[in-house]
Amino acid sequence: MGLVERPRRWTPGRILVQVVGFAIGVGLLLWCVSRAFAPANRAELAKLESAPVPLIAALLGLAALSAVLNGIAFWANARPVHRLRAADVIAVNAIASFLAFLPFKLSLLVRVFIHRRRDGMIYKDIIAWLAAFVAFSMASLLPMIAATLIRGKIDGAWALMAGAGILACNALGVLLGRIASRVKWLAALSMGSWRVSRHPAPAAWTAAMKIADTAVHAARFAAVAAIFEQALAPADAALYSMIFFLIGTASPVGMLGMREGGVTLLAGAEARDQVARFALTISATEAVALAAFSLMAVAWLGPRSLLRLLAPLASPAEPEPARRAA
Repeated sequence: MGLVERPRRWTPGRILVQVVGFAIGVGLLLWCVSRAFAPANRAELAKLESAPVPLIAALLGLAALSAVLNGIAFWANARPVHRLRAADVIAVNAIASFLAFLPFKLSLLVRVFIHRRRDGMIYKDIIAWLAAFVAFSMASLLPMIAATLIRGKIDGAWALMAGAGILACNALGVLLGRIASRVKWLAALSMGSWRVSRHPAPAAWTAAMKIADTAVHAARFAAVAAIFEQALAPADAALYSMIFFLIGTASPVGMLGMREGGVTLLAGAEARDQVARFALTISATEAVALAAFSLMAVAWLGPRSLLRLLAPLASPAEPEPARRAA
């Protein structure tokens, strides 16, 4: 997965992949626009233009809340290898989330760069941290997707299925982390994430944040459905939200167009125009919210402090920057 790859040189081939992938994303975005607001759907565009202010505000606030929840999950996963301030990690996550729209893995590069230079994290710790974050995130998201596909609706049975799956997957992750501490080949396979995953606290924090984040994403789809005055079942809202998030996270060429096109293609033929409108509106409001949140994050981290990160790294003989208290 692109999120935890080791740093590599940008060869012409890799640059071409990024350019082509980004072009495909832009193409998918334009296709979604053509589906969502075709001449036959002009009335839907009018609904968007006259959308109630509280619903637009809710979309903006929910987008920012999602960045906060994921920032907390990142912070919790870092604690076993490097203690960081929660507010700092949330701020960095806001910046990285905004840059995730763009190709060349700018989101990952900036996240790694800031924590390496500002917080003194070594690459070994960063890779272990990010790998654990991905593993625990999947341990919570995949059971919820499975429960939604099997059950088809959100009810008590869905909650039991999803809850049992999340508990089992995360417990297995912690168990494997503890086994990896004694088995070299498993430790290597985990990319060092066993140093984090052997602790139950990061698993619990990530599960709680991912459950909350799924609810936030589902609420965004519900809010958009209300703007367009269209019915959307809770199970569909939850499923669309999880697919939307997973595609954005997994895309190695930036998430612009990939999420919108992916969730639209996966929707049934009859629902594609509707889902395209929902996805485009969510992405547009998210971009605005994250842009504003990123400016606040830069102010929090300190523009001058960030600029100083461009200075050469200290020589190996110099002491490593002190770790920050949580």
